[in-house]
Formats: sequence, structure tokens, C-alpha cells
Amino acid sequence: AGSGADTSTANLPPAQSMKTMLEMLAFLRQQGRQARTSSRHAALPTVWDNNFWLDLDFFDVAATAQACKAPFTALLYIQIGCDAQRRNGYRAKSGVGGAG
Repeated sequence: AGSGADTSTANLPPAQSMKTMLEMLAFLRQQGRQARTSSRHAALPTVWDNNFWLDLDFFDVAATAQACKAPFTALLYIQIGCDAQRRNGYRAKSGVGGAG
């Protein structure tokens, strides 16, 4: 049992797995995306818009980058996370900052 497991990724240390995930996200962020509407007047997505097509918790990604000793990458994902909150409207989970 288990002898048929894929050892190419199973033996990676956690830090290497996290770095691989960060590299994958960097690759996906660089991929061009087409506008979702068929209107001739629809603006093409910007490079910054490419950050938001994946449903991610960017603050978790930032924590992963920090754990990998990549502070500038962590800062980038914090910035993206803040912008995502601004775009979606801030919803406080703990009730802090909510209507009182």
C-alpha cells in the first residue's frame, strides 16, 4: 500500500511545496485574460485585473510568502488582498467596524 504513490511531489519538504505554489500563482497572474462581455466597448482587463480571476484569500497567500522568507511577495499579496476587499466591499467577520 502506498508503493504506487507519485514520489515526484510526495517527498517535497513543505517549504518547497509552498514556493512551488507561489511560483504557480505568479505564472497565473501573468496570463492574459479576455474581457467577459462581448460588447465592442468593453475595456480589456488590465494587468492588475488579472489578480482577481482566482478565488483566493490573498492574505493567506501573503502569509505563505512570508513563511517562505519572501517579504516583497508577501507585501504584493497584501496589496492585492486589500484591493480585493475594497472591490468586494469590506465585511467584518468579527463584528468589529460593523454597524452599531
